[in-house]
Amino acid sequence: MCLCYLDDIVVFSHTFQDTFHLRRLHCVLSCISKAGLILNQKKCLFGAKEIKVLGHLVSGQGVKSDPEKVKAVHNFPTPQSVKDVRI
Repeated sequence: MCLCYLDDIVVFSHTFQDTFHLRRLHCVLSCISKAGLILNQKKCLFGAKEIKVLGHLVSGQGVKSDPEKVKAVHNFPTPQSVKDVRI
């Protein structure tokens, strides 16, 4: 699979052991090259077992909320008045 959001591209598969993932990655990189686009190597990550994408942790086990984001929502103060809700 390949997911794109603005200028982020995520290429993933259930296993990295077979050549299917590498063929998929090669296809995506070829399309990028043919379009004349250039990737920033410092921002590229290959072979990761888990990544953060749009506030989620994505891995072979599935997608779950980023604990840091959940903590921020959980620790957000409870409104005490109507004025607090309006802000």
